[in-house]
Order: sequence, then C-alpha cells, then structure tokens
Amino acid sequence: MNSYALLNVLLAFATGIIAIVCLCKRKDSDLNAIQRRKARVAKSIAVEIGVLSCLVCLFSENLNAQIRWVDKWTIVMIIIFIGELMADYYVNKKCRASETDK
Repeated sequence: MNSYALLNVLLAFATGIIAIVCLCKRKDSDLNAIQRRKARVAKSIAVEIGVLSCLVCLFSENLNAQIRWVDKWTIVMIIIFIGELMADYYVNKKCRASETDK
C-alpha cells in the first residue's frame, strides 16, 4: 500500500494546534489549589495527546506516496482527536468555573 491519508495529516495538525492553544490558555493563578492541580493535569494530558497524534502520523504515514482520503489509521487519529477535544473542554470547564466563583 503506497499511499497516505490526507485526513490523518489534517487531524494530526488540528490536534497539535489544539494542544498548543490549550497549553497557552489563561494562567491558573486565580484557581484554588485543587482546581489548579486538575487544570495542570488536564493541560499536560492535552499536550501529551498532541505529541502522540503527531508521532502516530509520522510513523504511520509515508508522505512520499500518493494521497488518499482515509486509510487504516484514520480511526485511531479520530479517537486521538476526540480525546484532545475532551481534554481541552475539561481545561476550559475549570477556567470557567473559577470565573463564576468570583
């Protein structure tokens, strides 16, 4: 099979961008200690998922071959992307909770 999936590359790129945005979110200084710890854990998980997505894309795709829309790794990339969205939602939820407490 001499091809790679364009959707996989796009999902890896989107996951990496979301991880960077999640990492650069508002500072945790206005959260209490428990919320700060949970937000930092969620941010670190989001960054790890972003790195994982890029590694899976790099090692599973032959970018010198022909382009296809999907391949056998597309489901894995979709699951990783959904995990990244869930981690980002959790970080946003913690930041929103701290704003409503004020």
